[in-house]
Amino acid sequence: MTSGKISLDLDDFRPEPVKIDAESKAQIKEAADTAGFTGRHAVAKATPNPMPVIPEQDGSNEVKRRGRKRTTGRDVPFTVKLRRDTNNQIYELADQLECGAIAEVIEMGLQALMEKISRGEPVR
Repeated sequence: MTSGKISLDLDDFRPEPVKIDAESKAQIKEAADTAGFTGRHAVAKATPNPMPVIPEQDGSNEVKRRGRKRTTGRDVPFTVKLRRDTNNQIYELADQLECGAIAEVIEMGLQALMEKISRGEPVR
């Protein structure tokens, strides 16, 4: 068996770039619009929100986040979609309670709910 290198010259197979003129671009855009295609940069159409929108208390429309680097012993990821106001309430509670991790707020909430259920109080 030989150990020589094989050289491949694929320049003959290289496709030529296709240049599209402005008229062709306009025709393509018109055909796409007629067919109902949208680009990734298109603005989404407003759809009615089935959930009532709760106005934010501080007027900010940003999602609150903060880094947590402390080791907590928690090793199970818990991914959930929240409404923006719910997310911000959790972070505000964490700030007020000086929690080291957002999971502590969830754990405290679960504990309070379990105590309420054990006392026989209605949950809703």
